[in-house]
Amino acid sequence: MTGKTLNNRYLVGDLIGSGGMAIVYKGHDAHTGKTVAIKMLRPEFNDDGEFMERFIREAQVAASLSHENLIDIFDVSEQDGIHYIVMEYIDGLTLKELIHRQGRLDNYTAISIARQICLAMRLVHRARIIHRDIKPQNILLDRKGIVKLTDFGIAKAANANTITNASEKGVLGSVHYFSPEQARGEKVGLQSDLYSLGVVLYEMLAGDAPFDGDTPIAVALHHLHTQPPSVRAKNPKATKALDEITQKALAKDPSQRYQSAESMYSDLGQALIYPDGGFVKPESAKTQTPAGAPEREEKQSAGDESEEGAKHRKGPSLLLTIALSLGFLGLLGYFASILFLKQMVVVPGWRPAPGIVGSNVDAAALRYEKEGLSIEIVGTIFDDTILAGNVIAQEPMQNFPLRSDGALRVTVCRGPEFPVVPSVVGKTIDEAKEILRLSGLKVGSIVQDESSAEPRGTVLVQYVSAGEERLNGDEISLCVSARPVIREMPELTGLSREAVEEALKEIGLALGEVGFEQNSAMDLDLVVRQEPQPGVSVSEGVPIRIWINRALATCAHSVEIEVLEDQTKVTIYQEDHQTKEVKLLVEVQRDKGPFQVDLDLVSTEPGENDVVVYLNGTIKKRETVTLVQAP
Repeated sequence: MTGKTLNNRYLVGDLIGSGGMAIVYKGHDAHTGKTVAIKMLRPEFNDDGEFMERFIREAQVAASLSHENLIDIFDVSEQDGIHYIVMEYIDGLTLKELIHRQGRLDNYTAISIARQICLAMRLVHRARIIHRDIKPQNILLDRKGIVKLTDFGIAKAANANTITNASEKGVLGSVHYFSPEQARGEKVGLQSDLYSLGVVLYEMLAGDAPFDGDTPIAVALHHLHTQPPSVRAKNPKATKALDEITQKALAKDPSQRYQSAESMYSDLGQALIYPDGGFVKPESAKTQTPAGAPEREEKQSAGDESEEGAKHRKGPSLLLTIALSLGFLGLLGYFASILFLKQMVVVPGWRPAPGIVGSNVDAAALRYEKEGLSIEIVGTIFDDTILAGNVIAQEPMQNFPLRSDGALRVTVCRGPEFPVVPSVVGKTIDEAKEILRLSGLKVGSIVQDESSAEPRGTVLVQYVSAGEERLNGDEISLCVSARPVIREMPELTGLSREAVEEALKEIGLALGEVGFEQNSAMDLDLVVRQEPQPGVSVSEGVPIRIWINRALATCAHSVEIEVLEDQTKVTIYQEDHQTKEVKLLVEVQRDKGPFQVDLDLVSTEPGENDVVVYLNGTIKKRETVTLVQAP
């Protein structure tokens, strides 16, 4: 299917997902130039006339819905028996993938995601559409943290007069997330979607769904008969309020669950302010108000208020909720810190935790290292708006008790999951490394250009263009100017070897080969000759040679050789037994006949040396001589 064009407009790209009823491809809209997602009905459903009619009708209904937390549907059509929906393409990940990567989500993140789903469900339910397959796989998160509910356009929508029941062809939905009434094949209403959202909320907090089994039937039986375990039993950090909300959403009787997405949305907001709960009531007791909690209006007349009217009444309540939340948390932190600081006088071995949220984790670790405080990274999170390496959460919080020998546990930002490659051309290599690090990227291989006129270490080319997206942690290869550094050769004669190495190091040069000569006019172990000469311009990397004054051991020796053939190659080597050095002394061509070679053998150490004669590469003679150091 990849490469096919639908209706002369939509080019089908790579496969990006598949389900029981549909296959999804990445696509390109030639009219708008946008990247889209193309969901195609599986061919085996094409012959089901009733199903096809409902697919087209309900997909068109879904296309009429528009909300920030819903996937936009652009087109519904058919070509050559291929029925497809063109929808918004989300460059992100599913909630299932997020849970798989991070495990349990923190309370705030779980609440934020669940409330966004509630906002989407409110609009869907008011259009009398039942989703019937709310699950983490159908919840997308873009790179800005916006939640998108998807996959309600295929055989999962109901108009105002029809609902799924046992007479329909099979039970729709995913067994780990569907409601008891779905498991029985009974009438499905709005509360069924809210039950599924309760399962999703449970999985976000606990890391897995409340029920599991070896077979789908076993899981379905749990939904019918088993009371879900407390989410706090699996995650002690989950608040009591969230536990109460989850238990209500998962009630077996639909009449005891939340009756609207608005009601569940409101309770999730209350959980931010009252984490100890007490405000979640059964439907029969909803008019009661918990002690210390503000009264809130729950009753609504279905169908007699407009969308704008609802927004008008809920707007001030939301602002008040946020204000109360911030004020309450601020006062709580203030009084807790005062109380703790007073206790510090009488509780040895404890200290107030420093506040490092917003700081670079490495800088904070260095800053507090002298105080004996260790920092432990317990988690990382992708974020487009926070610099990579910055602390985004800490435990315990600032000024709360921390054992003097304990570790401050922190969560660190990894930068954007799909960072945009910045431009580093013209920067120094050190600047480029820091810029890429802050973008969540790394420097890869470095190609050096010695012919460039740019200052040494300047980035000339980056092999991934600025503006492209990459995965967090990807490496960007660079071409860097390696223009040689020119130095003036210093005077080294008369210095010791150690002094030479130090002098060369100061100007960025390095010592190369070291030889020895005997010079009676100078002290021993000092430089008597150097190459290059003083005052000559030298490029960085050129090895500097020196010769050191040494009392040498010598020996005069003559070698007699009989050559048997014309044009014979004669080579003579000196092998030093003490230094293990091998020197080439003679290399000549000789015609047939005898000849004698007089040699002056020299070594830095007295002792035996071998004189080895080769004819055309084959050893002909080996003679041992003794070198004696002059007095």
